[in-house]
Amino acid sequence: MKIYFATNRNVKKEDESHAELGERFDPDGPQFFRVGVAEVVRKRGQEATEDDAFEIQTVRLYPERKPRSRAAPRARSGDLFEELRQQLRDEQRDVLVFLHGFSNTFENSIARAAALQELYNHGGTLEPDPVVFVFAWPSNGRAFPATAYFSDRDDAKMSGIAMARALLALLRFMASVHDDDRSLIREARERDEIPNPAQLKRCQGRLHLLAHSMGNWALRHAVLRIKEELGVTPLPRLFKNAFLVAADEDADALGKSEKLGLLFDLSQNVHVYHSIDDQALQISDATKFNPDRLGADGPANLTSLPPRVYAVDCSEVDETILEHGRHQYYRIRTEFIEDIKHVFQGVGPEQIPHREAIIPGRSWRILRRD
Repeated sequence: MKIYFATNRNVKKEDESHAELGERFDPDGPQFFRVGVAEVVRKRGQEATEDDAFEIQTVRLYPERKPRSRAAPRARSGDLFEELRQQLRDEQRDVLVFLHGFSNTFENSIARAAALQELYNHGGTLEPDPVVFVFAWPSNGRAFPATAYFSDRDDAKMSGIAMARALLALLRFMASVHDDDRSLIREARERDEIPNPAQLKRCQGRLHLLAHSMGNWALRHAVLRIKEELGVTPLPRLFKNAFLVAADEDADALGKSEKLGLLFDLSQNVHVYHSIDDQALQISDATKFNPDRLGADGPANLTSLPPRVYAVDCSEVDETILEHGRHQYYRIRTEFIEDIKHVFQGVGPEQIPHREAIIPGRSWRILRRD
């Protein structure tokens, strides 16, 4: 399968068929990003939920031009977006933007994106499978020593500019797809003609966002940078759904505009998946002075937030293998995967099966299926 990506990692090696990405920033600065596509296959006999189930065959970066000054962004080729445009038009697929978490190499981030693309497919329902677009920020892939966590946290924060610019590029791309249809319809009407259906792109694809763990900390800084880049509020609606999963972010973040509060402008719905038993976030609390995590406690003062925020307790379905620390359920537990697939398909939160209401209309618990 193809996994589309943007990254502000440094390029260690690049030729026509394969590129290698490092664990540091682009040499011109963390604000610059490249776009590319990875060809990925699932290893024979392994399930998509296994940690090493996917193998990268090739990584191809798209051409770029260097900026005239260090302050200006690079002008990237539109070839990748045109390729994505064709896929969305021909297959009417949604796009899921994936922001990975702490301790991921570039290869890990691509493999996990591939797992999501396979696991989050709709299994023959009317909705086509989502295309995953991952922003691979330079997490170093190491969980120990403790300084590795703080290094990743700094790198996630510094990636906010590049992440914001990548998201805005996606926004412009999606808008251009719909603008093509509007232009053809307008021109036909000016000629008193009926638009030719064969010429219309009719891309109904929607953008969704899934941020896991420290990817939510990176998202905070991307959202703030989007506001700075555009210089207007409210911000444009970018996502149909934003899924904040096991978020290593403050529990009050959605209630503060200087944190993640502006996400309500960017996304129609915000879904917070959390578990009080998440051991990775407990360690973040106990050893790294990050109490009251959004991914552990859920949103602080949920009922005071806009009604488009939904909290989903995953404490009954967070257990995987010991090394995962109840933190990787988003790509392993069937109950979670089925829940999020129902959201993709537009099922209302009250109608999603295997949920138990905690606060009717606002908060639920996913029930374990033995």
